[in-house]
Amino acid sequence: MKAIGPWSIRRVQLGAVFFLFCAASLFAQGGESLSQAPGMALRPSPLAIEASVLAEPLATEDYLSLALWASMLGEKNAQLPPDFERVEDELENFIQGQALFLFDIESPYERAKQALVLLHRALFRRYIIDQTRIDLVLENGSYNCVSSAVVYVALAKAAGLAAWGVQTPDHAFAMVRTERGDIDVETTNILGFDPGNNREEFVDSFGQLTGYAYVPPEQYGKRSRIGEKALIGLIFHNRISTLEHKRDFGSALVLAVERNALEASDQTRVFLVERASNLAAGFITAGRNQEALSFLSEFENVYGQAKLIEEARSVSIQNILAEYGRKGNFTEGLAFAREARGRYGELKIFFEFDSMALNNQAVELIRRGRYRESLEFLDKAEAEGLSKPQEYPALRENAALAWVDATIRSSDFSASLELIAEIATKKYLDARKLEMTLQKAAGQEANRLARADPILGWYSASLAFERALAILPGSAELAKGLSSSLDNYARVTYNRFAQAFNAGEKEKARAILKEGLTRFPQSQLLKKELAGLD
Repeated sequence: MKAIGPWSIRRVQLGAVFFLFCAASLFAQGGESLSQAPGMALRPSPLAIEASVLAEPLATEDYLSLALWASMLGEKNAQLPPDFERVEDELENFIQGQALFLFDIESPYERAKQALVLLHRALFRRYIIDQTRIDLVLENGSYNCVSSAVVYVALAKAAGLAAWGVQTPDHAFAMVRTERGDIDVETTNILGFDPGNNREEFVDSFGQLTGYAYVPPEQYGKRSRIGEKALIGLIFHNRISTLEHKRDFGSALVLAVERNALEASDQTRVFLVERASNLAAGFITAGRNQEALSFLSEFENVYGQAKLIEEARSVSIQNILAEYGRKGNFTEGLAFAREARGRYGELKIFFEFDSMALNNQAVELIRRGRYRESLEFLDKAEAEGLSKPQEYPALRENAALAWVDATIRSSDFSASLELIAEIATKKYLDARKLEMTLQKAAGQEANRLARADPILGWYSASLAFERALAILPGSAELAKGLSSSLDNYARVTYNRFAQAFNAGEKEKARAILKEGLTRFPQSQLLKKELAGLD
């Protein structure tokens, strides 16, 4: 019997997590065989629903019919083949015919023992690890632990004995009630009856035949008694394992739906959810994320919420949004995210995509020189509640700084100041960044003026810093720039004065100092020289 589990959805992002049986990987590499499970496949067939209400112990006829149903049910459509009734008649005739040989044995212990011998002599021919179907046992004698246990329980029931299945983590066998108590029956071996009391003959033969180890009754933690439906359900279990090994997740789900209806247990529902998760993972790996999302919604509508379904949905949504992002199609991506939010509630990936969309759209507008539009986009996005509020200040700052920088480089000083004043009013920049932009604009203008006019350039530069200070009063850096410009103006004026004075043009020298003090009356240098002339 194959032990299988969920294919981790994280395979899409983080690599595969596999559940192993007999050191064999559950999933083969190669082509996909996903075949989207249609809506009908998510609901069990009428036969499964009828079987679910049958009480145990089952009548032998019902037990045999269910075992064949689990063996022959179509994997694509949950339909039985045309020859089902013929095979059913053959199986029942065989079981009832063999039971006739057993009724004359008075001892239940000996009768149960002889039942195993009869099956190995009349039917079981060769052990194949994944041959779980009862119809094929009848057709060619091939069997595994599940199919042989199912057939043995059928014969025991037909012979008037109480029998059931026993399951271990990787194996299944039968148990039968006798006058000596409940006896284990390792059905894969003709010597497998009561192996605890027949170890010398049995153990080596059993191990060589199947590769399994016998689990004695006292090891309760490794074995569990299962009912007749659960034993039949293991036929589905092994068929599903084989299908998933071939990556045919859609067909595996079809059978898992039937098994869940038959047994209707917590374990089979978990098993069903794992199969649905595997099908979704197959879609996701194949890049069919929209199909995965549609399928998961349909499955959840029928079977309710489950953690694996939520995880698969999250990955599907993440991949869909990632594709929108890769193509730069943020408008449609945000529309999809809004719709998905309304349907599934908040997921972390929505906030991540909001952040990416917000950032990329703002940056793209900046890159194209559409700075005002970028800021307007951010204002509108915040009003609509797109992304987290704490993301906006940095994005606005980037747009504002890029806009100012471009304006300083390409426009005159007045246009730069006008823009910076607007940005200051809207508080797109903090005080430090605002001061930095004003210092850059005023400094560039000051250098230009100083180069353009050797006499009044630095005084004009001081006026540029004054205009900047009007936007950000109290700025130490701007005040320092103003002071430096005036000091430079005073030095230029002093040099002109000295040149005139040394040329003997005392009145001209005096006029230069007075003119300088008119513009910069606080200059101690100019005041001192003028006082010296007097």
